[in-house]
Amino acid sequence: MTKLLNLDELPTRDLGKTVVLKGQTHVMQPMSLGAFVDTQRLAQSIGDDGDVGVQLDAVIRQIRNVFPTMPEADLRGLRMDQLQALFTFLVAQETDAVGESSAATADPTAPRR
Repeated sequence: MTKLLNLDELPTRDLGKTVVLKGQTHVMQPMSLGAFVDTQRLAQSIGDDGDVGVQLDAVIRQIRNVFPTMPEADLRGLRMDQLQALFTFLVAQETDAVGESSAATADPTAPRR
């Protein structure tokens, strides 16, 4: 007897998390393996690069990995407290999904050494 696992038929996991930005609701999407690896690399590089622009680009990429409907321009227009809240929300959800990681302690607004 042949056994078959059809990954295409597995239902997409509903994370049940949404963010409202500029009146638009954005639903958190499950992170692909590629996006997870990218997020881990970005988290490591944030501390390595002292360039604030590079750090901001990395944070925006991390956010857009799970909230792909959020326009980049809207993210760049956030106040620092909004960005911190969104990033903290994102990291908490990543930790819930995959366990503790170095990204969980990254603060995108903290000064880098």
